[in-house]
Amino acid sequence: MKKIIVLILTAMCLSSALAVNGSYIGVGLGYSNVIFDINYNAQEVITGLGSHKAFHGSCGGFNTQWTVGYAYDIKNKFRLGAEVIAQMPNVNRIDNSSSDNSYTYEFNNAYGINLVPGYYLTADTLGYLKLGVTRGKFLYKNVSNTQYPITNASFHSTGLSLGLGIATYLSKNVSLKIEYVYTNYAPQRFYDDIIPEDLKEIIVHTKIRPEIHTAMLGLDYQFNWF
Repeated sequence: MKKIIVLILTAMCLSSALAVNGSYIGVGLGYSNVIFDINYNAQEVITGLGSHKAFHGSCGGFNTQWTVGYAYDIKNKFRLGAEVIAQMPNVNRIDNSSSDNSYTYEFNNAYGINLVPGYYLTADTLGYLKLGVTRGKFLYKNVSNTQYPITNASFHSTGLSLGLGIATYLSKNVSLKIEYVYTNYAPQRFYDDIIPEDLKEIIVHTKIRPEIHTAMLGLDYQFNWF
């Protein structure tokens, strides 16, 4: 019975300290720079000899973001929140700089969830962090005119996101924000077909790891139900 009373009193104290703001929706427009960390590994089945080639490719473009979240304030100084995001970027590039190879890089879409802790720098200005998990869809294509393999990889990958931002409240319900978010995605491995070359067999696999730097300007609308 004493434990129950303690829990009730604790909950009452917390509820009196929290000024719950409620749900919010947001829209943003920004620029994303996508870096593809690419590693080719080839091994001859007969001799066991191998070769390795590593390089970076990139593409950049505009990225739109939609946000739905929930946040509440603690003593009008701190803010805790969580949000779901969906991104619809227009980020792609075809690199024909090499006479032997043509490279295509694309960032198609992403969705994820973020924790958003914040601190009020002034009465109407909030500084905040973003800690989240994001799932993105990518395309990498390498068309070769030499003996190198043809790689056409459309894939999903999950990454961890870390960001920071500042929001200024234009009114009780509307805030203008600017933020930067870095997302590091897990590497994905693809095996190409066994390639005959001078009566030898070569097994090739390609490892691709995307990472994204995004700067975003957005507007949020806070419903302030409570």
